[in-house]
Amino acid sequence: MKITKTITLTIILLFSYSSFSSELDMTGIWIGESVTASEHRKIYTVRTRDGYYFSRHEYYEDDAMVRWLHNYGIWGQSDDKFWTYFVVYASATSVKNLPDCNPPRFSYIVQSIYQNKTTYVAERDGVEYTMARIDKLPIEFFTNDKVLHKFALEKINTFKQECRKEL
Repeated sequence: MKITKTITLTIILLFSYSSFSSELDMTGIWIGESVTASEHRKIYTVRTRDGYYFSRHEYYEDDAMVRWLHNYGIWGQSDDKFWTYFVVYASATSVKNLPDCNPPRFSYIVQSIYQNKTTYVAERDGVEYTMARIDKLPIEFFTNDKVLHKFALEKINTFKQECRKEL
């Protein structure tokens, strides 16, 4: 009986260890949403291993999308925190290159990653995001407008080369 309990406990501990990854890796393709009293936002984000990120935010009122925006930039991670520099902003009405060598930086605290779901909190305002890692995202979110995509990549590469010596 004691051996059975020991084996059962060992199996439970091994399963728990493999299910609760201590590595909080935020690379990949993520979808989710942020719902507060003032807004409902769906978010689609791609974070690459080489430090690029692309994010689409769709804002809804009464279940209808009223506007969207894209952020293009670089990102990094250290332990349970990650940050983004957002270099280019695009919406249906404008495209903006944000200040050279001084674009907005946002930091987030990763609360958890479990079975390809994550929760993280923005340090600036405490907004909590719940996201799920997926295998594929419609690429047209970020590349449909070839001129915008090329512009964003050029600005990000310039920022990485001229402004950020250490990523």
